[in-house]
Amino acid sequence: MVQQEVHPDEFTTPTTSHFLTGGLMLGTLLLSRLSGLPFVHSVIFCVGLLILLPTFSLIFNFIFWRPFFTRWPAHHLAPDARTRKAEMILGYLSRLGVDSYGVHVSINPPTRWFGAQPFSIPWSEIHWCPRSRWDRFMNVRKLQAGGDRTFRVPDWVYHHTPSSSS
Repeated sequence: MVQQEVHPDEFTTPTTSHFLTGGLMLGTLLLSRLSGLPFVHSVIFCVGLLILLPTFSLIFNFIFWRPFFTRWPAHHLAPDARTRKAEMILGYLSRLGVDSYGVHVSINPPTRWFGAQPFSIPWSEIHWCPRSRWDRFMNVRKLQAGGDRTFRVPDWVYHHTPSSSS
């Protein structure tokens, strides 16, 4: 596997999220104009989306991410860590790193701008759950962190655990 030269917490292309947000707004504006809405209604609709997206992001961060980053603060990755930039964790596009300490997760912007902090779960807190058919089909593994929190990670994370038999 090719090593990633950028630390997972340092996302070097933030303009990607700006382009996506701008594209969403432009697409909404064009779609509402093509459907026959007056220009003022189209602008109001776009402004409403600009208000709703951060609001939903704040709510989801509080519900899904807060329990993880308050319990397991982020640690620095080891130089030999395996990392990937585009993995779906807890419904968000995230950067994932695995090293001798544990699993490191950091969310991509713009959601990170609304309070989602990176976290690192040590291997001692991770227990692997049995795989379902859906997990096999999606090529993921479900892990239980700290005995009460569960989420799915890509299969490659399981294969890089210090002991894959746990």
